[in-house]
Amino acid sequence: MNDQQKNSMGKRVFGHGCLTGRMAILCASLLFCGQANAYDGWSSELSHAAGGAVVAGGITFLADKYSSHRENRAWIGFGVSSLLFTAVELTTQGSSYGNRLDIASHVIGSAVGAFATDKWILKPVVKRENAVSAYFGVETRLTF
Repeated sequence: MNDQQKNSMGKRVFGHGCLTGRMAILCASLLFCGQANAYDGWSSELSHAAGGAVVAGGITFLADKYSSHRENRAWIGFGVSSLLFTAVELTTQGSSYGNRLDIASHVIGSAVGAFATDKWILKPVVKRENAVSAYFGVETRLTF
């Protein structure tokens, strides 16, 4: 293999040095990371809730895009996120109280993320009232 063939193969694999630059930045940033310590404080539980909201929102988006059950997309996002995290958390070692607290925080965050994504981020779904007809429109109510 001559030098030109080696250079062209390297460009195909590494994309003109873009991948190697990103890997170098990632490796350098890992050198400055500190040790992680687990505890049952507010910031830990808020991070579980935020993570649950992001994961459930993402699963809700995927359920909207790829599932045939679009009218239940929030429940799909909430359920899948909660069940996956619960299964992972129950396999880890730790105190029973800490695991239950982490699961509860994640489930609360999953509920918020899934239903907020369904309500305010994704397009509304036309739901069928009965099997014969579909209703689509705006309903207003004015009380005196």
